[in-house]
Amino acid sequence: MTAVKAVDTFKARLENAAREVRLSVPQSALESAKALLARPGSDGEKIGLSVLQAFDIPVVAYHECENLREVLTAIDRTGFPVVLKTAMPGIHHKSDVGGVLLNLDSITRVTEAYKDLTQRLGPKVMVQRMS
Repeated sequence: MTAVKAVDTFKARLENAAREVRLSVPQSALESAKALLARPGSDGEKIGLSVLQAFDIPVVAYHECENLREVLTAIDRTGFPVVLKTAMPGIHHKSDVGGVLLNLDSITRVTEAYKDLTQRLGPKVMVQRMS
């Protein structure tokens, strides 16, 4: 019976501790997030990633590109494999339109993927290293 009581006591302490947790968010992070969210436009993913960064939440580095040369330059910085995502305004569910291409592990595959996205959805993309 003593073990059961100890487990119940431990559980109660954990529940109380969870209620008592207070988050301390710097005012500068709140102001940055508000400013980002107030921007007009539909650059949702970039804004979302920027808000996370404002709160010091790590995100995978990303590069916005508008042509193949910029994509290849971004890959020089990130290395392989990468994910290529459409960044065209107005596309809110990228995966629903085939706008997310994963595990691209060579210049050839990236070039083919970029041409495909450009033809179907437009030239603006986001490049991120697969993590």
